[in-house]
Amino acid sequence: MEKKHYGFFGHFQERLSNDMNIPVAVSSLVQIPWIRTIIRKDQKIGILTANAAALGEQIYHSCGIGDAKDLVVADLRYGENFSVIMEDRGTIDNAGGQKRGGKRGQKTDKRTSGYRGNSSGVQRYAALCERGAG
Repeated sequence: MEKKHYGFFGHFQERLSNDMNIPVAVSSLVQIPWIRTIIRKDQKIGILTANAAALGEQIYHSCGIGDAKDLVVADLRYGENFSVIMEDRGTIDNAGGQKRGGKRGQKTDKRTSGYRGNSSGVQRYAALCERGAG
């Protein structure tokens, strides 16, 4: 099976920042270094993603993240509510996604301080799931 890295512009963050004459932020993942400065050292940062396989050392490096030990990644790709976006079928159940996303955050790690979506399809769920986990 082919591994796809759809729409994760974070892979190009470092190169674009160096090539442009203006500030560039092409991924919400660039916020992680800043988030680390405002949370306790024992807290973790939750990432909701549509494709966890596309995350790893290269994109973390490009976005200035470095060590990922404090990241908790929740892959929503195969979830019943989010998979409709990835597979371009049906409609999305926002209420169901909020409930399950919040529960997933609670189950993963109670010290997770917040959610950060790393694609436009996931970002709107960040606040919903954070409320569901709270």
